[in-house]
Amino acid sequence: MGNIGYADAYVTYLAHFHGTRDYFECHELLEEHWKKEQDPQLKEVWHGLIQVAVSLYHERRGNLPGARKMLEQAILHLTRVSPEIAGLDPGKLLELLRARYASLAREQEQPGERRFQDMALPFINGELLRKAMDVCKAWGCQWGRLSPLNEDMLVHRHLLRDRADVVTERARQLAIRRQTRQDLAERDGV
Repeated sequence: MGNIGYADAYVTYLAHFHGTRDYFECHELLEEHWKKEQDPQLKEVWHGLIQVAVSLYHERRGNLPGARKMLEQAILHLTRVSPEIAGLDPGKLLELLRARYASLAREQEQPGERRFQDMALPFINGELLRKAMDVCKAWGCQWGRLSPLNEDMLVHRHLLRDRADVVTERARQLAIRRQTRQDLAERDGV
C-alpha cells in the first residue's frame, strides 16, 4: 500500500490514466491488483475502472462499438458500489461516463469527423491526487497531457507489444493439457 491507504497499483494506474495516457497499461496494472483484491466493494470498483481504461483504449483506436460495450459494463460495475472508496466523486464520475456513452452512441448512429478526447477522473481525495501527480512528475510526464495520437506503440499497443512470454506460457499450458490427456488415455487403456 502507498502511504495514503491506496494500493501502489492504483496510484500508478491514475498516473498512467492522466499522464502517459497509456490506457492499455492502466488495464494491465489494475487487472493484476483486481485479481488479488479481497474486498468485494473495491473489487467491483477496480473492475469498473479497468473497463473505463479499456473503453478509452478502444475509443482512441476508433473501435466505437468496443468502447461503448466496455463503458456500459464500467457504468454497471460503478453503480453497484460507490467509487468514493477509491477517492473519486461517484456522482461526477457516473455523470461523466454516461455522457461519454451517449456521445459514443450518437457517433455510431451518425458517423462523422471526430477527435478523441481524453478523460479526467473526478477526484475527491486531494492527497491521492497529489500522490498520483507526484508519480507522473517523477516519470517526467505532464499530468493531463493530451494523448499523443501519432504514437503507434501507445495507440495500438495490443498489436505491437512483445508477447513472447504469453506465447511461451500458452505453449507450456498446452503441453500440460496434452500430457494430462495422454496420461488419462493410457490409464484408461484407450
